[in-house]
Amino acid sequence: MALALAAPTGAFAQMTPQDYLEEMAALYAAQGMNFSYASAEESGDALIVSDIALSMDNEQVQTTISFEEMTIRPTAADGYDLEVEASPDYIGSVTTVTEGEEFAFDFEVTARGLYRVGGPEDSRRMELEYPEVSLSYHIATGAPEDMPPMDVSATLRDLTGNFSYALGAMTQTYDIAAANFGVSMSMEEASGHSVGIELSYDDVTMTGAGPITNMNDSSGMFAADTVSSFELRAATSMLDMTATEDGADTDIRVEGGASSLAMEIGDGVLDYAIAQDAMKVNVSGAALPMPPVEVSIDRLDTRFAMPMLPTDDAKDMALRLNIEGLTVDEALWAMVDTGGAVPRYPANLTLDVTGMGKALVDMTSGDPEAMMAGGMPMEFESVTLNTLLMSFGGAEVTGSGEATINNSGFMPMPVGGIDFRLEGVTTLAGKLVETGLLQQAQVMPLQMMLGMFAKPTGEADTFESRLEMTAEGNILANGVPLQ
Repeated sequence: MALALAAPTGAFAQMTPQDYLEEMAALYAAQGMNFSYASAEESGDALIVSDIALSMDNEQVQTTISFEEMTIRPTAADGYDLEVEASPDYIGSVTTVTEGEEFAFDFEVTARGLYRVGGPEDSRRMELEYPEVSLSYHIATGAPEDMPPMDVSATLRDLTGNFSYALGAMTQTYDIAAANFGVSMSMEEASGHSVGIELSYDDVTMTGAGPITNMNDSSGMFAADTVSSFELRAATSMLDMTATEDGADTDIRVEGGASSLAMEIGDGVLDYAIAQDAMKVNVSGAALPMPPVEVSIDRLDTRFAMPMLPTDDAKDMALRLNIEGLTVDEALWAMVDTGGAVPRYPANLTLDVTGMGKALVDMTSGDPEAMMAGGMPMEFESVTLNTLLMSFGGAEVTGSGEATINNSGFMPMPVGGIDFRLEGVTTLAGKLVETGLLQQAQVMPLQMMLGMFAKPTGEADTFESRLEMTAEGNILANGVPLQ
């Protein structure tokens, strides 16, 4: 919404209000949007533009935004030519069409503030000042019969930012900040079941750079030679959720420290990562058959990267899940391990895989049947297990390895190997038997697996194993054929 308020600007010095109005229409068109208005009248040195509408249409989604008036006037602010102030109330709608079924919702935006625009032709600058921006929406048509009524609102406070545009190169950068971003949502069914959610982020920043692209052309966005980068950060976060069923509440509170979302799009690849530090989850309520439970995580981060468009050369791929310092409060431990047999060390999980591969179809089409019509939509060339780490209750499993993929046969075949190390696994299994969480008979398959696939290192309760996949299709465990 902030990007819509601060439209891309012109490419010549000392812009007049009429110059800027014409340039807005041209640049909205470059981004796949239609910009129209009923009238534009001069009032002194200002231009009053009335009955303004923005729209964007493609096969699946149609979006419209309208507002009554926009005033473009000269400014004395250093480094800027004009300032733009619009009427605060915006009305919009979004309509999606899936397999002939239409689903639409309306939304309202209130934005009080203005922005300034100026700078040289090859680098227009914009400065944004909006003390508060709020949004609310409701479903208009096409909602499923079992979908309960929903109220959603969002608010940005103390929104400020800077934009720059180079129209010759059709590139853009932006740096936006807000003191707080909050979302409120509530749902209530006829049966009386209800859910209420309050979400808040403090000290929010958003930065990005990349080409100005047509947002209606998803494949074109991914195909751009210049990669678009985007990063969203917050200093702290809070989520409160209350679910009520049969008169009993379940309350969930999630507190978080620094969090981020980073994304890159271009050169045929989508690459994004999410991170959250110092997460604490508290679950309580009369609906739970247990006392309040608290779970803490020092850090949670993920990454996913894959090619989205067919290319001649292989592109980067990645999959990462990292959970550090997972702990559960003693109240829950006492329910399953009253004697304290299992050590209360923080649990950790890391899976970090990278590789090279190709998309064989356009993954941006949004049509699952078309993606799978010719068989596998992806072709993998190589895979590397950079890190596998699982630790819990004093036991730890680690692994690493790599393989190339032979795609010449009927089925893709990996050729390479993975090395594993297991420490304290049998000791932990014994402690779980002691608590009653496992039966002794359930431990026997683990002992058999260690005997088949692993070998002792000579250290106490420590095993190593190497699994290999050969070019001939054989699988070896520590050099011994398994098939």
